[in-house]
This record gives sequence, C-alpha cells and structure tokens, in this order.
Amino acid sequence: MTAAARSFTCASSAGLSSLDAWATRLPKAFCSARSSSKRPIASRRTRSASMAESTRSGEAPRSRWECRTRSGFSRSTEGSITRQVYAGAGARVVYRWGMTDRRQNEAPGIAVIVNPVKMPVTQLREIVAPAARAAGFAEPLWLETTEDDAGQGMAAEALAAGVELVLAAGGDGTIRAVVEGLRGSEVRLGLIPGGTGNLLARNLDLPLSSMADAVAIALGGASRAIDVGFVELIRDGGSRSEHSFAVMAGLGIDAEVMASTNSSLKKSIGWLAYVEAGARALPKAKPFPVDYQLIGRHRHTVHVSTVLVGNCGRLQGGIELFPDAAIDDGELDVAILQPRGLFGWLKVWRRVHWENSALKRTAIGRRILRLSPESKRSRETISYLRGSGIALRLDRPRLIELDGDDLGEVVGARFSADPSSLRIAVRPEAAEAAHPPIASGD
Repeated sequence: MTAAARSFTCASSAGLSSLDAWATRLPKAFCSARSSSKRPIASRRTRSASMAESTRSGEAPRSRWECRTRSGFSRSTEGSITRQVYAGAGARVVYRWGMTDRRQNEAPGIAVIVNPVKMPVTQLREIVAPAARAAGFAEPLWLETTEDDAGQGMAAEALAAGVELVLAAGGDGTIRAVVEGLRGSEVRLGLIPGGTGNLLARNLDLPLSSMADAVAIALGGASRAIDVGFVELIRDGGSRSEHSFAVMAGLGIDAEVMASTNSSLKKSIGWLAYVEAGARALPKAKPFPVDYQLIGRHRHTVHVSTVLVGNCGRLQGGIELFPDAAIDDGELDVAILQPRGLFGWLKVWRRVHWENSALKRTAIGRRILRLSPESKRSRETISYLRGSGIALRLDRPRLIELDGDDLGEVVGARFSADPSSLRIAVRPEAAEAAHPPIASGD
C-alpha cells in the first residue's frame, strides 16, 4: 500500500472520509453559508456582530474562560512554569507562582508578555513603567516567554491575575500564542511588534519600529473587536489539536518555506530571508491533491501548490495577498494557488504584487484589470474563496504553518472564523472601524 493510500486509510478511520460530516460538526455560529462571493462588507460585518453575540452562550470560549476564572481552575491555582522576571523596586518576589506579592487588594491592571529573544527587555521596561503610571495603572506584571511556552501559559497567568490589558512584545509567533490564550476573553491586547513580519500590526496600521509609540497606543484606551482564526488539526493516525491564528495559515510550499527559513538570515536581512527560502523550495515544489469544502458548499478536489487561509491579507512590503479581506467580517478568505512551472509562479507574482497591491487600489486600475487579457490569464493561477469556514483533506501528511509557526504535518484541517473574539488596542481613528475592501476587478 502506498504512503498516500495509508494516509487516506488513517484519515477515514479518524472520521475524515466525509467532508460533509466535518461541516455539520462545526458550531452553528460558523455554519451560515455565504450566498454570494460579492456580498458587501457592511452585510458581512452585521452578520459577524450577530455571530459574536451568539458566542456568549455557556459553551463559548469566553464563557468557559469566565467559569474557569470564577472557579479558581487556572494556572495560578495549579502551579506555573512562568518565570518571574521583573517585580519593580521594593516588591517581594514569590517564586511559587512566579508573581509578585503586591500590596493588599492591589491587582495589576497590565501584564507585559515579552519574548526576551526578540525584544530589549530593559529598554521596554523603561518605556512601559512611566507610561503605565501616567495612565493610572498599578505596577505591571512582567512575564517572559520561554522555549517551552511561546505565550499561551503567560496569557493564562495574566487572565488569572485579573488584568484588563495585556501587552504582547515579540514577533508573530509570540503574538499568535498570546492571541490564542486571550481569545474569547474580554481582556484587551496591545501589540509591541519586534519580529520579522509583524503581520497583525501591519494589518492594523500599528507602529512597527517605535516601542514608545506602540506602548502609547496600547495604553490609550481605543480598541476594536477583531475576528480570530480557529483551526482543528488532524494528524496521521487520528489525533487532533486546536489552535488559533491572527493573520493566516498555509499548507504546501508556503509551510515548507516557513519551516526552512534560516533564522540567522532573518536576523540579518529580515523578511527577505523568506524570499531566499522560497527560491530554494520552488524548484522542488510539486502539485498535490486536496479535497476542500466551504461551509454550506459542495466538495471539490483540486491539485495545488499551496492553500492559504487568511483572517486578514496584508504582507510585508505592502503586498495584498487578500485584497478584499476584512479582519472583522466573521469570514475567512482562502487562496488556492495552482501555478504551472516558472511562468505560472510569475503570474502569481503579477497577480499578488501588481494587480492586488497596485491596480485594485484605483478606479482606473480596476478598469485596466477588466479589459486586460493577461489579467484574466493570471487568475487561472490563483482562485479566491470566502466563507465562515473551510475543511481540507490531504493525500498524505503535509506541513502546515499558522502565522509563520511550523505546526508539523497534518492530513486534514478544519478552519473557522471566531467573530469579534478579541479586543485589540488601536489608533483612536481606527477604533470600531474597518477599512473598506478594495473593489474587485473580477
């Protein structure tokens, strides 16, 4: 029996033989079908608000977190692996929980979760401490990520401490881990970007190079509710795990590039290290079969090089991978890449870099797209879909990445949008507002 056949056998025994069954197992909030691929964004946002309200039921992540907090069932009551890193002058360190022994009845209003590999911790303290005092907050709770815990455990520690604001300082991996820990709670998240991509901050137009500006926005009080991507990963053999992502997920060559990118090169040349990894991966890339089904739609089988699932669409360099994506519409955008050879990849580049990121921004550019035969040919290499969820089944175990994090190999995945499940600090002019989508040239 071939490896592919064995994978399909394992998948079937794990309940993956019917994508229709996957669709029916998703929560009701994620199962309303999108009637038209051109639905106005206002309608999507209205429906998203309704969906978000439904997640306040007793089975919702937010309610489960509230019940866990009230019952005392948290990392702080069971013991913690979190390291205490900074308690402030004169504070007594209690190593049992990794938290400070504060004055009676004084709770921290802020927790700072920092990746010490990515961020200058001392400099960050010097910025946050006076800014927090000026904003009327108590001494912040400082928590460092570790090699074994990218931030999920620290987010749970912050929730148990009763904070109202969490500052996440680090790269995309740190941000994703903290988002995963805060998803479904009412605690606000402030971003202090310090990585290579900083994609969530880019999509929210937050400062990328000034820690002081980022801290000022985080403490400013303006916020908006955004969706969080949710995925159930199915491994070869049937085991399952649940994860969150803030920006996008990828299967195929996209995940292979993320897994093979040189860390040292990322430090020296930044996001261009991904280009180098892509140049190594492209010659070896071969299309593979994928079964996919949008919620409420029919099942399809296609041969692809990559499948990307996005909560928002902006990449480094101002590239718009998903030009019509909105981070608060309760839906996910999907790109299916099917290039044929080198010229096919050049068409992909033309579509993403030139058409999506330049021409679609203007009325005259969109008119050019409608009339251009070359534009129509480039669309053959990328298919765009949108829906509240999508289920994927693969021919054999393949790599998957979430916000750049390598999550290993899977034989299937079920994606859904968790609407308005995270409150995030933004610039005042962006509070409770979203950027309108760029009108389609299709």
